[in-house]
Amino acid sequence: MNLDCRRCTDNLKKTRGCKKKAPMPLFNLDGADYFRCPLKIITRQSGEYVHFYNFFRDGYLPNAGGVMDQPGKFLDAMSVIEGTIGETEKEAEKKWRK
Repeated sequence: MNLDCRRCTDNLKKTRGCKKKAPMPLFNLDGADYFRCPLKIITRQSGEYVHFYNFFRDGYLPNAGGVMDQPGKFLDAMSVIEGTIGETEKEAEKKWRK
């Protein structure tokens, strides 16, 4: 999904729930359907955490030092993202095995 608002056409903005609820759910998270563009739901900081998760996973930390030298908020965000990815992978594996 293209998440650059400048590139969305008027028609895409309608179907992706830019200004009002989309006609169909765009995604499902933890059993809840979402009818709005993710950019209307997540904060800039949340988006940055998601962006930096891959760096974190690969062992790169934002501050010098070890894990104990990182901001608690950053570590909490990484824990939530990692947990959500883990749950999603488990659900996908269950569906695949059926």
